[in-house]
Amino acid sequence: MNNGQGSLGKLVNDPEAYERLLAAAEEFRGASAEARLFVSNAQGILEQVERGEGTLGALIYDQQSGQDIKAVAKNLRKISD
Repeated sequence: MNNGQGSLGKLVNDPEAYERLLAAAEEFRGASAEARLFVSNAQGILEQVERGEGTLGALIYDQQSGQDIKAVAKNLRKISD
């Protein structure tokens, strides 16, 4: 290890390699925090949709909205013919 052989030896004897490893670990921590935030936000959006909130929630869970959209599409077809 003292003569710089192997991964651990290189880290112990090469300050630049050590600093690069620390920088990579810090970048990984930042990416991990961003991923956690993204997942948390996505979960919140999905919970709103599951409660039928918002346009997407209404489209998926509200039968009346689906029927209304079908009626609009039907009327648009009639108008365009």
